[in-house]
Amino acid sequence: MKHIAAQRQQNTILIHSADRDLTKSLSIVLQDQFTILTTETVPELSHQRENHSVSLIVVDLEKTIPELIEELGHWRQDAPAVPIVVLYAFHVTKPNWEISIRTLTSQLLYKPVQIEQILEAISSSIPGWSIPIRRSMSKPNKHFRLAYGGR
Repeated sequence: MKHIAAQRQQNTILIHSADRDLTKSLSIVLQDQFTILTTETVPELSHQRENHSVSLIVVDLEKTIPELIEELGHWRQDAPAVPIVVLYAFHVTKPNWEISIRTLTSQLLYKPVQIEQILEAISSSIPGWSIPIRRSMSKPNKHFRLAYGGR
């Protein structure tokens, strides 16, 4: 059991979102299982690529989608084995975005998304890992619900 706890702390998840509520919510839920890094801007995300080794990237595509797609391309090129989970609100007028996103990511989750879906994507993206979804969050986190306009 101690080996598993030590191994979990060695795994780092990078969460990128301009939405501080979402970042805080995911960080709170995952902080006991992983080391968490967060970024809010594309330059910060780029800086993390240059300076840190991560086990998984969770990206909330919001404001600067073209720049984020380009940066994810750099991540894919520099760290091809790192899984990338993307939260994305489908844009009917931008089908090329989705095509690009699908080629760069391990998993694509369409918004609105539930915390359980994100945790399941994280769990399935790190081989040998199983996040105890039910135990980690028995009911939706207040901060997470607020991040997506829930009550």
